[in-house]
Amino acid sequence: MATALAGSGGIEMLILDPDGDGVLAVPGERALSLNGPIEELHDFAGIPVKASDGSDDTRPGFYIPPERSEWFSRVLARTSAASLLTFVGDRKSARELLTPRQQTRVGSEYALPGTDTVFDTGVVLGGMRFIGTDHVFRFGSRRMEAFSGVLVGLRQLLAEKDFQGYQSALPSVQAVWADRRQEAEAEWGGVIAMDTDGAVLGLRPMGVGQELEYTGPH
Repeated sequence: MATALAGSGGIEMLILDPDGDGVLAVPGERALSLNGPIEELHDFAGIPVKASDGSDDTRPGFYIPPERSEWFSRVLARTSAASLLTFVGDRKSARELLTPRQQTRVGSEYALPGTDTVFDTGVVLGGMRFIGTDHVFRFGSRRMEAFSGVLVGLRQLLAEKDFQGYQSALPSVQAVWADRRQEAEAEWGGVIAMDTDGAVLGLRPMGVGQELEYTGPH
């Protein structure tokens, strides 16, 4: 992975993403562990290079040395998990995964009026129990219902900061969803899909399909 400061365009990031299910690792070293604490670093931007005269120089951008690969993997895992938890309405757990600087940029749990979500909604589809949040809105003359959630087991792993367990569970979750997707769609009564992170998003007219369960804030 490489990044560059693209002037007025912000930060440009280039990532090699080959096919397959391998993981990034430093050759000859142990496999990286996603679990564990992270420290907030305050390094100056700069990619170390050699100038034409052989002296040390830097170019604009950010460089992650091999010895910080595990740290960077943990930061990415936590940030990705926080995005997922925010999507399903669990902003409290999401905030706990971020560094202090990230928390400052995100703001408080209820920073802006009308932007908060309540993590208190569940539904069982295809024999799988999901938990998340729901929204009701109008689409023309029809009232529509949207649900964003995640399997209870996956959410528990993320809330416990077990990112290794979460990554290990994803393949089996995806396989089960593929087998039960049609059953889940029929029970939902509308359109519903699961992404590669295990999050589901469903949309349907009000009053159809499996009724949502309101369990109270978690």
